[in-house]
Amino acid sequence: MAISIDGKIHRGNIRVKFGEDFPKANSNMNLESTEVGEVLVYITHVGTPKWNDDYTVNVPVKLYITEVTKPSEEFEKKQRKEKIGLRLVR
Repeated sequence: MAISIDGKIHRGNIRVKFGEDFPKANSNMNLESTEVGEVLVYITHVGTPKWNDDYTVNVPVKLYITEVTKPSEEFEKKQRKEKIGLRLVR
């Protein structure tokens, strides 16, 4: 069992190019997230792959984010604001 850093199960698609390994259920994998940056994830479920026009495959997955290895600038700013406790007051 993996420990999620945010307590949520995330759903998404992993694009697999020719020659790359397919994601496997109950395994760890390094991914690039647009919101967070580079993350280590634990995959809990793998769905049915779907072919794309550019000879890649989209694989639907459910996963936990277990560790942020290289956070993006936006994620770091958000973490700093949450740590300080800044809020908009009207």
